[in-house]
Amino acid sequence: VTGLSSSNAEIVEGAGVKAGDLFELDKWVAPDRAMLRVFIGPSAPHDEIERAAAAANKLRTLGMLAEDPTEHAPTDIVAWDGSRWNQRRNSAGSKARGVDLAQLPHTFPAGTRANLMIPAPEDFRLTGSVAITDSVENADYVLIGRATAQSVEYAWALPDVTEDDRPARRSARPLRSNWIDSRDPAALREAAFNLARVAGWLELSDSAPVSSWPYHLALQHADRDRLFEGDQVRGGEKYRLVLRADEEALRRSPSIAPRWVYIFVVDSWGRAQLLVGEANLANQFPRLTGDSTAPEEIVLQRPELTINQPYGVDHYFLLSAANPIDNPETVLNFEGVRTRGAEHAPSDPLARLLRNTAVGTRGDGAPVPVNWSIEVMNVLSVAK
Repeated sequence: VTGLSSSNAEIVEGAGVKAGDLFELDKWVAPDRAMLRVFIGPSAPHDEIERAAAAANKLRTLGMLAEDPTEHAPTDIVAWDGSRWNQRRNSAGSKARGVDLAQLPHTFPAGTRANLMIPAPEDFRLTGSVAITDSVENADYVLIGRATAQSVEYAWALPDVTEDDRPARRSARPLRSNWIDSRDPAALREAAFNLARVAGWLELSDSAPVSSWPYHLALQHADRDRLFEGDQVRGGEKYRLVLRADEEALRRSPSIAPRWVYIFVVDSWGRAQLLVGEANLANQFPRLTGDSTAPEEIVLQRPELTINQPYGVDHYFLLSAANPIDNPETVLNFEGVRTRGAEHAPSDPLARLLRNTAVGTRGDGAPVPVNWSIEVMNVLSVAK
């Protein structure tokens, strides 16, 4: 495979095919499988969830509760196995033992930071482009629950990964979704759907397309007018979006056909924001007049980017196409919990392909143009 629309092949057998034959890509369809696998774990009746919430609040008053297990690894884990509560140390080889929730504070040593995992309620259901797996080992995300002072909340999180691990996992998917109130199960299902969408985008860009269009995405320091070349950005810093051409590709073909450019960023909580290309206004580059040659660098005209929370691995996507995408704001914009804009089937084939790939549903098989490309730039953002 040499790109999203081209590959080389060897003849294995068969008549009527000879070396040098060219086959033209006829259509793209989304993969016929779920883009995300999640582990929910054993569900529990509501009275057990209420007992767990009360125990968590008691641990909180004693300073023994790990409020968010995705920030720092807890010392102990208390979890429901379907019939009883078990407690174990959060270390390799530790064995679980049955525990009485009412006795938890008395069984923990000083310095304990316990994660009391609130299970899913028995009536929680998940359907659509997300598959449920029966083991954590096979899951992309796991459902985690916690009790706050006001309610019970749930989130989807990467298994066995915390904020402390993120610098070493630059290309990782979003660490977790937003925390969602248990009284809004539809929002929890939507959060899983959006994580599947992010997984679809990352998988599509992982094909590393070889494109005849020479431009790549870069960041430029707003106050220094030079390209960003570090390994992380910090809160409060300002950057401009820049299209930077490959010098060798520009020398080979100085006359570059303009493309419609779309840039969107997916933050560490799975929220996507379209930065360039909304409503297809002034997003065709390079802008050439007469016999002018394509510039080596194009600074995009938009407000400067200010780095802010949530911090973590952010994914900046550059999508270019020979033809404009239908309603890009509905395809490339979505919240970490709820999709922004109406969910409808776009009219043009490329927009339908992008949407179907991102949500893991098969397309309609309509012919799709092949002169487009997508790439991703992963950037670690940290506090100031």
